[in-house]
Amino acid sequence: MLRALVLFAALSALASAADSPLQRDLPSGSIRTREQAASASLAARARAESIDLAYKAESERCATVVLVKRCLGNARRIRDVELREVERVNREARDVVRKLDAQERAGARAAEDARRAAQAPAKERQATRSREAYQARQNAAEKRKPQSAPSVKQPRTMQGAPAPQLSAAEREENVRRLQEKQRAAAEYAKSKAAERAANELRRERRRQERLEEKTRAAAARTK
Repeated sequence: MLRALVLFAALSALASAADSPLQRDLPSGSIRTREQAASASLAARARAESIDLAYKAESERCATVVLVKRCLGNARRIRDVELREVERVNREARDVVRKLDAQERAGARAAEDARRAAQAPAKERQATRSREAYQARQNAAEKRKPQSAPSVKQPRTMQGAPAPQLSAAEREENVRRLQEKQRAAAEYAKSKAAERAANELRRERRRQERLEEKTRAAAARTK
C-alpha cells in the first residue's frame, strides 16, 4: 500500500507538471524502427499497469478522507492524463509498424515490376526466335514435297465426284419429273386441307347438336 501511495504521489506530481516518464523517454516522433516500436509498446504496457495499481491504491485512500468525491476526481484526472500518454505511445508504435509494412510491400512490388520489365525483352526475343524457327521448318517441309503436274479442274458434285454431263432430253425429263412432284404435292396439300375442313364442320355440327339437346333438357326441367 505504501509503495502504491508513493507511486501515485509521483504520478500526481508528474501529471501536474505535464512531464510523465513516457513523455520524457518517448516523446512524439521518437519511434522510427520496428525495434523501437516493440520496445515502446512494452514500456506503455508496463506504465499502464503501474497507473492502474496507483489508481486503485489512491481510490482506497480517498475512502478515508473527508472530501471523498474531490479526492476521487483528482485521482481519475491524474490517471486519465497518464493513460492518454500510454495510448499515444501505442498509437505511434502501431502507425510506425503499418508505415514500415506499407513501405516493404511497395518495395517488393517495385522489385517485381523491375524484374518483369527486365525479362520482357528476353521473352520477346525468345518468342521471335521460336516464330522464325517454326517458319523455317514449314518452308523446308514445303520444299521437300514432290512436285505434281498441274491437272485440269473438273466440276464436282457435293460427294466430290465429277458432275455428269446431261443431254437436252435428259434435262427436259428431269424438269418434267420435278413438275409432276410439285403438282402431286400441291394436290396432296389441297386434299388434306379439304379433309381438315370437313372434320371441323362435323365437329361443329356435333357441338350444335349437343347444345340443342342441353337446351331442350333444361326447358323440360323448368316445366
